[in-house]
Amino acid sequence: DDAGSGTRGKKRLMSEEDVRRIVQELKEGKDDSSPPSRNEAVDLIVKRFGLTRQAASRQLTRHVMPMFHNEGIYLVGGDNAEDDAGGKLPAAAQQQADGVTTMTETGVDDDITTTIHQTKRSIVISGVTSGLGRALLGYFYNHGHTVAGCGRRVGEIQALQAQFPNAKLSAVDVSNDKSVQLWADTICGGVNDDDHENERKVDLVIANAGISPETMHQTKAAWEVPRQDFDDTIDVNIKGVSNMIRHFVPRMIKNNVGTFVAMSSGLGRSPNPHHVAYCASKWAVEG
Repeated sequence: DDAGSGTRGKKRLMSEEDVRRIVQELKEGKDDSSPPSRNEAVDLIVKRFGLTRQAASRQLTRHVMPMFHNEGIYLVGGDNAEDDAGGKLPAAAQQQADGVTTMTETGVDDDITTTIHQTKRSIVISGVTSGLGRALLGYFYNHGHTVAGCGRRVGEIQALQAQFPNAKLSAVDVSNDKSVQLWADTICGGVNDDDHENERKVDLVIANAGISPETMHQTKAAWEVPRQDFDDTIDVNIKGVSNMIRHFVPRMIKNNVGTFVAMSSGLGRSPNPHHVAYCASKWAVEG
């Protein structure tokens, strides 16, 4: 029950206008370009609506974070199980990167700044043109790892390639199985190649690409979601992960090395009636 301390037993759901105001206030409250923290967002919701912190955290996950994600902004830190990875690296990705998994609410723990990435990794990330994928690309690249990334927007990929000249960036639609196969072959070499000595091994694959077109019309009921929006969400968020598994994991098995990470969401555990396609896709990843 999303009841506040002063309205125990009564639900206090945030309206779409409430969400817009919270998002705008959080953005205006930052003095720099860094994203707001989850704790800042929870504090503001508690202050504005008189909710408990637990109820405010649920409202944040269900209503506020999707609007931030639509703008390519991911909240930093968080101590709630519904956190959508925020500005922090996924634990498995962090472990593969440098063996340091201790994190703080402001991002990577200070110990990482003194822990030089002595073992350089080969890392593949989908969906690098915005949001968490973009942050992961910059983080791993700036720590000297070999990074291959993809996204659907050609112009964005070209701009990122100029910014990260040694990265291997490609315009790929992960919902297209053949495109993912060709991309994987370019990065790793054919899975049936006999020249194992020269085959390029991948240490970490992060299936991060995801879309949520429902965010553009949050007030629609499940049956009002356009069929194409639903189909596109399933194609990218579920089939895209499946395609990456199909073309990268066999190579990892053959080389006896590598970690595969499929990015999920708090909405994969806390469903939202106005994001049925996105919630269904993330429940699939969770499962």
